[in-house]
Amino acid sequence: MADIISEAGIEGCVEMRGRLSHFETLRRLLQSDLLLLLSEKQLVEIPGKTFEYLKTGRPILALTYEGAVATLLRMKPE
Repeated sequence: MADIISEAGIEGCVEMRGRLSHFETLRRLLQSDLLLLLSEKQLVEIPGKTFEYLKTGRPILALTYEGAVATLLRMKPE
């Protein structure tokens, strides 16, 4: 991952961390400007992380194929 970040020239925008507690992870999600969701080739499954991201109300950049995740993220909240 560090090589990809370096090649993209975004070292100043990305912070790499080790394992964090669930509480600390949620705290950091709430402080984030943008949440990155990688959901490759999951046409009918929705990763649990998707729902945690949605609960934060933060913008989500989802790199995914058409399928369940894309459909869910396009839905307008009621």
